[in-house]
Amino acid sequence: MKKRWTAFVVCVILVCLAVWLGKALAPPKKNASDPYVYDGANALSADAEQEIRDLNVGSERKVYVLCVKSTGRYSLKSFAKRVTRDWKLSDNDALIVFRTGKGDHTAYWGDSVSAVDAERAENEVRKALPEGIDKAAVTFVREMRVAAQEKVEKSFLQKLLEKITSSVVWFAIAVIGVIVILKILLGKN
Repeated sequence: MKKRWTAFVVCVILVCLAVWLGKALAPPKKNASDPYVYDGANALSADAEQEIRDLNVGSERKVYVLCVKSTGRYSLKSFAKRVTRDWKLSDNDALIVFRTGKGDHTAYWGDSVSAVDAERAENEVRKALPEGIDKAAVTFVREMRVAAQEKVEKSFLQKLLEKITSSVVWFAIAVIGVIVILKILLGKN
């Protein structure tokens, strides 16, 4: 009877430990009141956090910054992918995760972010990182915002060009039609 009781207590302890570890090592929940910055490692200054928030205001692309001491049982890439899934980031959003315990970082971006823009942002982060996580995080957000603005401007110019091209084509068709009708009405010369 004593062995069964000991086994039962050990099982309960193991289950509680597994549940606790699962919660402790899971990616953080998105804060509804401050969704753009999660600084579980206390690596960002208040000024950097505010600048990240400010850069996200009015932008079509939302850029999230996470600073954690550890990613627990996850690799850094797996952790970033899980955060993007758990936080329901869109194809237009971007995320950078700094893991202070190992001194590394990774970035994740949605499908509508071009590889060129993402690579440019990553290069700028690498340049800024020696100056600190504050500088690197703000640089990433700024670069992704610039890329999103360029995409909007390019999209606007493409639509404008399509309208102009379409108008020119219809105008040319109309002119040809008028010429043909005039030739028919005035006789064939």
